[in-house]
Amino acid sequence: MATLRGLQHRVARLFRSSPLNRRVWSLALPVMLSMTTFTAIMITDTAMVGRLGSEALAATSMGGTAFWTVMSLFIGAAHAIQILVARRFGEKRLFEAGNVLYTALYLAIIPGGILTAVCIQFTPELIAFLSHGERFSDNAISFLRIRFLGLTLYFIIFILRSFFDGIGRTYVGLVSAITSMAANIFMNWVFIFGHLGAPAMGADGAALASTLAGIPGILVFVPFFFGKAMQALIRPALRLPDMRVLREIVLISLPTSLSELVMNLSFLMFYKIAAMIGTNAVAATGIVVSILSVSFMPGFGFSIATMTIVGQSIARKQYRKAYHGAYRSAAYAALVMGGMACMFLSIPGPLIRLFNEDPAVVEAAIGALVLVALGQVGDAYGMNLAGALRSAGMVYHVLAVYAVASLGVLLPVAYFMGVYLQLGTGGLWSGILVWILVLWGILAYMFSGNRWQHIKI
Repeated sequence: MATLRGLQHRVARLFRSSPLNRRVWSLALPVMLSMTTFTAIMITDTAMVGRLGSEALAATSMGGTAFWTVMSLFIGAAHAIQILVARRFGEKRLFEAGNVLYTALYLAIIPGGILTAVCIQFTPELIAFLSHGERFSDNAISFLRIRFLGLTLYFIIFILRSFFDGIGRTYVGLVSAITSMAANIFMNWVFIFGHLGAPAMGADGAALASTLAGIPGILVFVPFFFGKAMQALIRPALRLPDMRVLREIVLISLPTSLSELVMNLSFLMFYKIAAMIGTNAVAATGIVVSILSVSFMPGFGFSIATMTIVGQSIARKQYRKAYHGAYRSAAYAALVMGGMACMFLSIPGPLIRLFNEDPAVVEAAIGALVLVALGQVGDAYGMNLAGALRSAGMVYHVLAVYAVASLGVLLPVAYFMGVYLQLGTGGLWSGILVWILVLWGILAYMFSGNRWQHIKI
């Protein structure tokens, strides 16, 4: 009976108008809406390209995953920037918080430009390795080269958004995301199908639209740097890179970037395993990823709120608030993602047919979507606890967990079930379900202690 009352009390806390609950939602909601715009772009791309056939869809799915694998290096740096800005802002060291932004922008422009050139050069070799000789490889090469042209633009967007997230102004990233979404969807219509005098570029048009949409996404940040509250952060108007800050960014971002890279490389290899099954399996995987983004992106929004709350709370030595903030945010994420999972389980077929009506692709995707829907609550807790541990400074520990789970669980299970046992796309995606559950268990165990409370950044 006492256990039941305790459970009722925990559930009731989620629906109170408490300061912590309001703080979680005020941080998470703009990021959720921002991530929802990325979801809208992904869904629109998949739906529009899906009308061109399974080969075009397979090309954009694999090419898009390859692009975000490279971007994972920058996403890790963006996490480091948010962690550092949140900590310095919480400590009232405003000038140093501004130094993080300036130094990161130099990091984006110089190494980012070099990486862009390297990626474009070696795109054919990358796709040849991944595509397993499937017919869509030429389309994937062309698509990915165009996407790589926007690499630096999106790195700058992630840096600016992470800076504003770190100081608690998560709504700024939302404005940028909405602007990029509107531009991307409009240019999809123009370049994929050939409107307003533009040539019909097919899958390449989707890549060009996504690349060009980064320009307005950056420009809308500019007005938010004006105002008295921002002057202590950004003056003087031009600063050289701070080598001490650069070292901090690298030290914190390296394990985070590596963990993101390991995870994304694992997904690239996941696509390679899908290519061993066939083109329909690759196309089905792209559809399932797009549908899952409806659930994943809001959950990611709560993980950003978790990182900000934990970072600022630890800086003020409010460890209890950090702990409860992380779990409160994770619980909200679980409610949202669990609700999405119910929808995936109820109407998988109609959802998949929105993207492609090929019976073979639909059949391949249904089993995968149902399987991974079962792990959405675990994914919610895993994402948020990983964010909490990273913000607390346990970045290397999270790296180790993701490396072991991705390379030791995800890929072996996916290959064994999908290829060796010939269970197709459903067997392939069983690896994702097991991976999610393993991550949830390990990260929850790590956060249950108090070691994370006393790490200096």
